[in-house]
Amino acid sequence: MLYPELKIASGHDNEAGFVAIETIVATAPRCTPVPRGSVAERALSGKLRRDGSVDVVWSWGILSHSDLDTLITTYLGNWDTDSAEVTIRTLKRDGTYGNYNAVMYLPVADGEDEEGGYEQRTTRKLTNVRIRFANLTAT
Repeated sequence: MLYPELKIASGHDNEAGFVAIETIVATAPRCTPVPRGSVAERALSGKLRRDGSVDVVWSWGILSHSDLDTLITTYLGNWDTDSAEVTIRTLKRDGTYGNYNAVMYLPVADGEDEEGGYEQRTTRKLTNVRIRFANLTAT
């Protein structure tokens, strides 16, 4: 299922700069809903406490190298920049969409899921492309 409401903008607190992801790349990605937290612990009071970074991943089964290059150069500046602050509109657990400040990470070739990545099958097409957005905070 594709999510046409996914949007992105450079910098934090920049909803005014939102553009639909399909204006940057040819197709909308699949995405994971915003989680409650990465670690759950039971406090002495008996309540669950969630802690850790809240991350989401936007993924594409196949993407052209030029589409990924456009995404990287638009929001990270270049392929030598490891991360940048962005504002995203992404899927929430309840099926609606929310706006979040996040850190977008540069995907690496054959990268692990924790960092985002892609597999380069040909010089023009990439498979299993994953862009990680970390440290989400609602705006």
